[in-house]
Amino acid sequence: MPFKLTAYKIRSSTLFETIVALLILMISFSSGMVIYQKVMAGKPNAQYLSIGIVGDRMADSLQNVRDYSSRTLKINDFNADLNYRLHSEFPELRIMVLAFYNADGRVLWKTERLIPKAYDEN
Repeated sequence: MPFKLTAYKIRSSTLFETIVALLILMISFSSGMVIYQKVMAGKPNAQYLSIGIVGDRMADSLQNVRDYSSRTLKINDFNADLNYRLHSEFPELRIMVLAFYNADGRVLWKTERLIPKAYDEN
């Protein structure tokens, strides 16, 4: 039994349509790469992110110290300012302010904590 060929045409894309599709794909990927580079350039680096961890640990350890003098500390490339003041409404509480600054003077991290005054203080 011989096979009979029918006149059925399979529609395929032309070379021009393929080039246009690849051009659209290339433009979308290149714009995505530009957006990705801008996002990665604006992201803080690991050194700035570690300041929050170091600052939290310093604040936790300084809460138990009974030396309430203000001081400036130099840690790597950053300055840390430590200040204490009395609470305005509750005189039995102190407020500890710890702030980290970069070389330009911009605040990178800051915290305020309430510390109860010791019983032997005036």
